[in-house]
Amino acid sequence: MSKNVPMRMCVSCRGRFEKTKLIRIVRGVDGNYFIDNTHKAEGRGCYVCYNENCVNKCIKSKMPSKNLKANLPESLYKGLAEEYAKHRKS
Repeated sequence: MSKNVPMRMCVSCRGRFEKTKLIRIVRGVDGNYFIDNTHKAEGRGCYVCYNENCVNKCIKSKMPSKNLKANLPESLYKGLAEEYAKHRKS
């Protein structure tokens, strides 16, 4: 880990990671929720690490909804699972 690398916390395990090593879920300025692969979109966000247990826990207990204080659409949780699967294959 080098100096001046932005660190973020996983909402599930509370571990700290470089922000590019996490999945970012964002409530954009337009009010829509999405997974931000660029890590640069404007809006309120939360992060989930690429650990299978963390992803499953977030989906099961809807942690991002609690963190962002909103009811997130089920499609977002499906997208979270797909993002993890895509990362796992690479």
